This record gives sequence, structure tokens and C-alpha cells, in this order.
Amino acid sequence: MIRLPKFIRSIVGCADATSSRYALGGVNVEVADGVVNLTATDGRILVNVSYGSESSQPVNTIVNGKALAKAFGAVCKAKCDERMEMSLVNATPVAMVYGKKSPVPMVADVVEGRFPRWRDVFPDMTPKFAIRLDCELLANLCKVFVEAGASRATFHFTDEHSAVRIDAKAPTGEVIRAVAMPVATENGGSMPAPLGGFQVDASVAAAG
Repeated sequence: MIRLPKFIRSIVGCADATSSRYALGGVNVEVADGVVNLTATDGRILVNVSYGSESSQPVNTIVNGKALAKAFGAVCKAKCDERMEMSLVNATPVAMVYGKKSPVPMVADVVEGRFPRWRDVFPDMTPKFAIRLDCELLANLCKVFVEAGASRATFHFTDEHSAVRIDAKAPTGEVIRAVAMPVATENGGSMPAPLGGFQVDASVAAAG
């Protein structure tokens, strides 16, 4: 069984459900050496979540994002983690999603395609500086820009000790300016690598 974090639907939200490249509409699921990697991208943004695995069975597959979110919503109880395992139905690979809310698992289909080499977008290098921000406060600020209809916002960085300035102009003419303060002075450091630095074959395979 693979543990699905309670925020799996947010991960799915970073996939591209409208893309003709079906792999981008799914969540890449990798399990190897005791580590799970869940990755989603729409070609413009990418999110990777890695954590310890309860399963020793290797997995390398892409699960349909919409189907996974729907299956998780149908079986999850409150805000808690649920479980998923890869299986075969009529010789077709599928993901079986288990949860406390439903006595029977829900099925999410596996999609074909080649998932992008997501590790390449996290280069092993030390940045010039890093700024740690409060995620909830940053989301509140970004919501203002989104609801104003601003399609783009500019983030201004000075150094690791200074506030991040954000500005944009709404289609209706309003100029929006915002400031996000660093939450700590010890912001320096490189981006942590995902758990397990293993390399996986790019081919899509399901293990059950």
C-alpha cells in the first residue's frame, strides 16, 4: 500500500487536465528504496512530494489526476491520509484507492505516456540567497491578485533579509502592490533534495 497524503488533491491541481499530452494530466507515482515520490506538472509549474514508503513493492506509473482526486474524495474521511495500491483489472493497470469512508476501494485509471524528467528542474546548486516566507500569508496575498483578474504579478527580491515586493495591474486599471516579510533571518541554504536520490527508468510501469 502507498500512503496518499491528505493534500493529494492539491498536488493533482498542479497537473494539466486539458493537455493533449496525457502524462501531464496525471500524477507520476514512483516507489523505490523505501521512498514515495509524487510529482505533478502542467509544463509551467511543478510540484514534487517525497516521503517514506510503507511498501517495498517498486512502482513507476502515472495515475490519471482527475480520477485520482475523485477517488480520494469518495473514500477519504475528514482530513486524513488514505491508501493506494497498484493492481490489474482485466489485465489493465489501475490504481485502487482505499479509505475509511468507503467499504470498497475506488478505481483510478493509469495513463500512458512519458513523464518529464522532473529531477532536472531541481539543479544541485547553491542559490545566491533564499527567502523563507509564510505559505498561508503568501497565499492570501496571491488571492488578491487572482481575484483582481491580474494574469501576471512581478516578485521583486533584494536580498535574504529584505521583504519580497509584489506588484501587478488589474485589467480594470487598479495597481496592486504587496509586501511579504521573511519569517526568519536564517533563510540561506540550498533547496533540499527529495528523499531518495535514486534514478528511475522513464518508461511507465505499474507494479502490483
